[in-house]
Amino acid sequence: MIVSIKPQIDLSRYDIGETPEEWDSKSHCLNTEYRDNNGKGPKNKSGFYFLFDNIETTQAVAKIACNKNEIKDNYWLTITQTTDTISIIDFSKCKCIHDILVILDSLNINIYNSNMIINGFEDKKIDDLKTHNHLTRVIPYISELMEVKWFGQMLTDFDNGETFKELANVLKIDGYRWCENINPYGLTYCLFDHNKIEQPSKRKILIE
Repeated sequence: MIVSIKPQIDLSRYDIGETPEEWDSKSHCLNTEYRDNNGKGPKNKSGFYFLFDNIETTQAVAKIACNKNEIKDNYWLTITQTTDTISIIDFSKCKCIHDILVILDSLNINIYNSNMIINGFEDKKIDDLKTHNHLTRVIPYISELMEVKWFGQMLTDFDNGETFKELANVLKIDGYRWCENINPYGLTYCLFDHNKIEQPSKRKILIE
């Protein structure tokens, strides 16, 4: 479903390199550990803005990323806040991919006939997902590895981003949110633009 959220929502993100002084989709897309993911180019090719609504989650995920990339000195924390009401698709209560697909179906967002790719499961076609069963909540032939936290990213990974935005454009939304991390650790917001958030306030965080 689509929800409207009043302004002054606190949001944050991390960067393993220094955060730009102003929001810049290209810089924020390339200034991450996913700037060239498995030779496919930037994972966030569309330059959308991914932010957590819980700063403790941001810091915890940042430490995981630093360990993964063998960064031992510091990372950058960016803090911002919404400045206007945002209209987003709310996947926050979804417990499985079926729940997400039911919401997309109800909004007439037809990803099944699009050119979107199930990244990581290239042997499956996006069209396969339309067989999800409304009673059993099962998607035949689809691995259980396709969890909600992963699927929320897949919707806008690589070339999927522009396709999904175009499909959802008729709804005049600002993005979507989903539970990427186990509650009560907040939600992840994917915003298509930065026109409803404050300019970034950044600081360097030393790794202890």
